[in-house]
Amino acid sequence: MTTAYERRKERERERQAAQSREGRDIAPIPEVGKRKKDREAVKKSLRHFCERVLPERFKKKWSPDHLKAIAKIQRAVIDGDVFALAMPRGSGKTTLVVAAVLWAVLNGYRRYIVLIGSDRDAAAKLLAGIKVELEMNDELLALYPEAVYSIRKLEGKANKATGQLCEGQRTYIEWKGPRIVFATVPGSVCSGAVIETYGILGRIRGAQFTRPDGQLARPDFFLLDDPQTDRSAASRSQVSRRLNLITGAVLGLAGPGEAISGCATVTVIEPDDVADQLLDPDKYPDWAGERFQLIYQWPSSDRSIDLWEEYGTIRAEDKRKGLGLQRATAFYAKHRDDMDLGAKWAWDERYDARAGEISALQHAYNLRYSRPLTFDAEYQNKPRPPQSDVTILAVDEIERKCSGYTRGVLNPILDTVTAFIDVQGELLYYLVLGVQSGTFTSQVLEYGTWPEQVSKYFTLRAVAKPLSRVYPGLGLEGKLRKGLWDLVSALSSRTYATRDNKISHKIDLIGIDQNWKPSRASVVSVANEHPRSAWLLPAYGKYIGPEQAAIEDWKVKDGERVGPWWILQPVVGGGRKLLVDTNSAKSFVNARLNVAIGDPGSLSLYQPELVTEHRMLAEHIRAETPKTKSVEGGRSVEIWSSPPSKPDNHLWDCLVGCHTLASIKGATLAELAPTKNTRARAARRPKLRLKR
Repeated sequence: MTTAYERRKERERERQAAQSREGRDIAPIPEVGKRKKDREAVKKSLRHFCERVLPERFKKKWSPDHLKAIAKIQRAVIDGDVFALAMPRGSGKTTLVVAAVLWAVLNGYRRYIVLIGSDRDAAAKLLAGIKVELEMNDELLALYPEAVYSIRKLEGKANKATGQLCEGQRTYIEWKGPRIVFATVPGSVCSGAVIETYGILGRIRGAQFTRPDGQLARPDFFLLDDPQTDRSAASRSQVSRRLNLITGAVLGLAGPGEAISGCATVTVIEPDDVADQLLDPDKYPDWAGERFQLIYQWPSSDRSIDLWEEYGTIRAEDKRKGLGLQRATAFYAKHRDDMDLGAKWAWDERYDARAGEISALQHAYNLRYSRPLTFDAEYQNKPRPPQSDVTILAVDEIERKCSGYTRGVLNPILDTVTAFIDVQGELLYYLVLGVQSGTFTSQVLEYGTWPEQVSKYFTLRAVAKPLSRVYPGLGLEGKLRKGLWDLVSALSSRTYATRDNKISHKIDLIGIDQNWKPSRASVVSVANEHPRSAWLLPAYGKYIGPEQAAIEDWKVKDGERVGPWWILQPVVGGGRKLLVDTNSAKSFVNARLNVAIGDPGSLSLYQPELVTEHRMLAEHIRAETPKTKSVEGGRSVEIWSSPPSKPDNHLWDCLVGCHTLASIKGATLAELAPTKNTRARAARRPKLRLKR
């Protein structure tokens, strides 16, 4: 039997438990009451939601671009669209994103939203902005009490979420860490709704949440906000990796066979970066990309340009003196009609009156003067390509420079076929080129790797099928030798024919790069021992700057043969090797890229099956850029170099190697045709035979 003391103790425990439950129970939840009409109005319109709920964040009048962006976001939320949108920096893009997420969840349009940033910290900042509104915005509490009241009752203490009750039942609210889970309460359209954050490089695949009733939920909407950094935008491999994640993992968030809707709000940082490509309707038509700009048309009359230059001079002088914009603004106000003539800007309200500005166009010019290097990217979403004193084609221009001949099909005018192999530790890159000897018109016939990869686009760092997988158990030299042997055998057996098969060619000469020291023994071994050794030529590149003599001016030794940027040298014990002035060779090939198809000396790619098939080749070609270097009393040379991120350039090396081999076989431009002196010098030295 229980004693009186034990009964009293039990009653006290029950009383305290009841008090605890009462303290944790948030019932009754306030009702919407007289605000029902307001709630229905904001439910129908994201624009109205922004104006009513977040008036302090959206103080200025909307621009036409804002209204278009709002309409696209609303359509994505309600109808399930996917799109990419670029807005100028400072246009309120992130604030609009926060508003859109709140509107979508609180009105029950979306139940599981994933916020994705360039990294998890960036996404967490978005979530923090959403939390601030849910905790502090009284208009949200009045319009959506069943969703917001449970959050207010936490009083900013995330640990109170675990025990929160409503009418005696757990609410299962979550308020800590990388996600929000809204309280499960009666009458709430967002009961158990989830907002979760990820970095683009995080574990996005498989995102899911088990609701209190045991149902498994998968994301039904994503918001991708600025998925790249300045550093990643400059790296081709990072751009490729992030695009693959976006088009694969992000679009697959809803699960197998299910479609997800969402939007990507981006800023273009570099030409051909993640944002630039997503916005390109030719490359990613499903994303319906749209670029908004600060200025759509600059003043173009001579008088307008002169006046703005004078304005810039006045502004710069006063800035140096520590003065404001008063004098420059007065000049602008006096000549405003002429200075505005022909200009079209996006947003009338986009100027800083506190700084003394009086128009959106003046604000744009001030930004342009103060940020000349980043203005085009950050405010126009059209970054300038890297500055160079040498003409270079952009990646997309290279991709489009295609002949009418498909892969492996020979243009009848081509009479020489060369191939070049670039040796890497786990992969061998190769390219085959057809050339017309008399004009140096050239066409890429095919290219690829050994082992062959399934994907048309990949990076060496993340190759799916390396040499070590194909040749297991072999060391570095062993797998390189075996791979080279097999690739040379495959290339030397191939025939390239015209469409009617009346003309066909095998490869005349195959070059193998031996610049990488660990590969040299394997390259020499294959070059000497392979049955097709007469076709093979080991090669290595050499930096030759303006302070050094050009190869064609070198003193030629017995048995050597010199070309415009190369020299063939005999090897002790038999054989030969090729030394290439890489700077001159790359400048020569770049010049071929700049010649239009149809003109003598042009370089073209084969016609691809897919629009993006040449993306990897084009990026390898553009992995290096030139800069002219001169020395006093010497010569000028275009020096080719890669950025610090060291993007893959192996097919570019192959392309340069193929052109060099074609030159060895006799291909020449008219301006490179040998003169009488060079013919006489060549006649006085022994001719090096390529066949053994």
